[in-house]
Amino acid sequence: MIDLTLLATIVPRTVEWSPKVALVMCAYNVLALAIGKFAIKNPNEGPATIKPEFFGGLSVPSVIACWCFGHVLGVCGILGLANIGVL
Repeated sequence: MIDLTLLATIVPRTVEWSPKVALVMCAYNVLALAIGKFAIKNPNEGPATIKPEFFGGLSVPSVIACWCFGHVLGVCGILGLANIGVL
């Protein structure tokens, strides 16, 4: 059985939500959309978004994939910035 004090030293302390955290997450999602525009092989397959020019011509599945990737990047970025004391 794992001792709870040992577990508390392993698990990182997370940051409470703040506008800084939201800004970091938004920045990583925009970065992921920019990466996805150039990295996705067929970005226009599937249903189109309501305003395709706003999303750079990406289809709905491409935008969702980029946002998922952006959230993964954002969580890593938020935890990393919190660990070094920026957030």
